[in-house]
Amino acid sequence: MLYDLSSEENEEQPIETNNSRLMKWLGAEVIPCRKTEIAQTVEKTMNRLTEEGYHPYYIFGDKFGTGNEGTPVQAYVDGYREILAWEKEQNISFSHIFAASGTGSTQCGLVSGKLLEQGTEQIIGLSISSREYDRAIRIMESGISDYFAKNHLVLPEGWESELHLEMGYRQGGYGQYDERILQVIREEFCRNGLPLDPTYTGKAFWGMKQYIEEHQLQDCDVLFIHTGGTPLFYDCILNDTDGGKK
Repeated sequence: MLYDLSSEENEEQPIETNNSRLMKWLGAEVIPCRKTEIAQTVEKTMNRLTEEGYHPYYIFGDKFGTGNEGTPVQAYVDGYREILAWEKEQNISFSHIFAASGTGSTQCGLVSGKLLEQGTEQIIGLSISSREYDRAIRIMESGISDYFAKNHLVLPEGWESELHLEMGYRQGGYGQYDERILQVIREEFCRNGLPLDPTYTGKAFWGMKQYIEEHQLQDCDVLFIHTGGTPLFYDCILNDTDGGKK
């Protein structure tokens, strides 16, 4: 049985989205809660399920969402190795790899892969969350350390310097965006058939474009990793009734 904890920023009323509709299709019980009450809600739900005879497992670890940071890292360690193989096959060498950074799992995996394979590119996480920089970095450091420890691997000295997290493109935090991000979403779909969303990939893609311009990256190959969120792309279409033609 699947239980989905759905928290809202700024104590907003829950709204129906394509993600929430998919959860209903899958038979999940959606438990709404305020952003400030996640830990209490997790604990209450876990206790209730235990009393009902279930053996609940919270994928993020304890009630505060810590403890399992290293678990999802392997997926993007494998992904990083696939990127290396593709580069070799195509005779291309990326100078930068960009991806949206929310929980930090994607970035943890990519950086771990780079450390293991002694890669040379710069991995840039583009924060899309409301999490402050120091806390975000600590969580990623914990995730990487946990992954290496669980796999009996040794971290190289000074590995922390490989964590590059850009905070300047968040537009105020999670779920916040403006017309510039919407315009990038429209352009990429119309030109390349690429579905982006304003919460994760669209915001990060816009941030990447800003980063490239601000840092004057020229004559180099960069890679943007699309980390999913396609249901949110369709939410964006439903809300963008004029197609940006105002």
